Amino acid sequence: MPNAVPSLSSLSLEAYLEQLASEAPAPGGGAVVALLGAQACALLAMTLRVSGETTNSSGKKGEHSALLTLLDDRRAVFVRLADDDAKAFTAVLAAYKLPKGDEAAKKARGEAVQKAFKEATRVPLQGMAELAALMDVVDAVSMTAKASVASDTGIALQLVVAALQASRYNVWINLKYLIDPDFKAEAKKSARCHLSGVKERRRALHQRLKTLIQA
Repeated sequence: MPNAVPSLSSLSLEAYLEQLASEAPAPGGGAVVALLGAQACALLAMTLRVSGETTNSSGKKGEHSALLTLLDDRRAVFVRLADDDAKAFTAVLAAYKLPKGDEAAKKARGEAVQKAFKEATRVPLQGMAELAALMDVVDAVSMTAKASVASDTGIALQLVVAALQASRYNVWINLKYLIDPDFKAEAKKSARCHLSGVKERRRALHQRLKTLIQA
């Protein structure tokens, strides 16, 4: 069994950074990306709380409360994904440490390694799906944000886009060690789908927020 990985939420900021900077295999880039998503959620929630509930362009009220609940929930999901990433990589290392004695042992080890890499690929793909969905929330928040917190919304936007694009590296590095062609093809397709249209949306949201700041 792999060694237990402490939950990142149980660490102080300084302890987390010390662990990240150490030679320990986890946390690593996957945890960093997930925590970018968590911080984006926190910034968007702060923007909503500061801006207060307003009637949106469709004349509907109540979206404010629903968005806050969603953001608080998604923040917890991203923190969990940071822990999942560390656990997945630890499982990969544990699989490599399995004995390679006879042919049966080699076969079992090979299967364990492949299984571990598949799970290590699923984690960043799930993160990408969450981040892609978060773009819709950024859009909604930007429509009601006060000018005084438009910069915070813009920073949340850039964090989401950066995390989405950075996640590709974690997908690619795991796919490198996988054999299953169908799994690899589907993973690449999913990653491309999550990134589809992101640059264009970022540009439009950036312009909206820049205009609000400069008004």
